[in-house]
Amino acid sequence: MSPLGCEGRFRRLQVQVTFSRFFLRRILGLMKPPSEMPATAANLAALFIVTISALVAIRNVQAGTNTFFVFCFVIWIAARAANIFFGTQKYQPALFYSWFSIQERITYKHFALYIHRPKLAYFFSTTLHWLRIAAVAFIAIALWHALYIESALLALFMLFLSDTIRSMYPDLYFEDAAKRGNPGATEMLHRLRHIQEVMNS
Repeated sequence: MSPLGCEGRFRRLQVQVTFSRFFLRRILGLMKPPSEMPATAANLAALFIVTISALVAIRNVQAGTNTFFVFCFVIWIAARAANIFFGTQKYQPALFYSWFSIQERITYKHFALYIHRPKLAYFFSTTLHWLRIAAVAFIAIALWHALYIESALLALFMLFLSDTIRSMYPDLYFEDAAKRGNPGATEMLHRLRHIQEVMNS
């Protein structure tokens, strides 16, 4: 084979390798764990859920309300399951019971997802926050159409969301309360920061 032919094949190989690296980086970027998803992803997730539910509600209000409720329930279950998973013995630090007091152990399990995967916890917190706001509109529409059971279920569900949202993003909810002089929030943050210091040491 002539030198020009070898050079041409080499350049084509370089181009193929370059494109392969580019697509590999893109694929790996798409395969990053959910903990690296930005706040925009949470906003889009909530917008998607509300839009789909609203489109269904245009044709059938009861079906749209139920669709919204199911979406909320699935997101909430996923958040709670992730928190329970990261609070299991597998993710607890060595000498767990000798380092932490009983109250700190309870705090650790309550904020386990936030401690281990803060970005994923923020994703759930933000998504559930917007869904809780949207739930007010769905409750009003359900009441307007005399769907009392559906509106009651959504109202009850909003109560469960509040605690989950706070546990996913304590930096916002507990710090604000602590700055206002809430002793419970101050104590909770103190325990949480101590846990993080121990685990990062």
